[in-house]
Amino acid sequence: MARPPPEWFVVDLFENAGQAASSPDELASSLTAALRRGRFDREKLLEMTHRYGSRLTQGLVQRALDDSAAVGVADE
Repeated sequence: MARPPPEWFVVDLFENAGQAASSPDELASSLTAALRRGRFDREKLLEMTHRYGSRLTQGLVQRALDDSAAVGVADE
């Protein structure tokens, strides 16, 4: 059996944030930073989020994707 991609684990972490003793906002902030570093495949993350995430998770991940893409826009 193939191991799920890292992006699936991101969605799983958001879905289980309460059990991980993390707030969804803290996770979104950390995800934004990780995306800025190129840590995850953005398209795969979006796919996994839409496939397995709740509406809350979808919104938080989308915000992290948007925020990470906005880097440099304000600096130009």
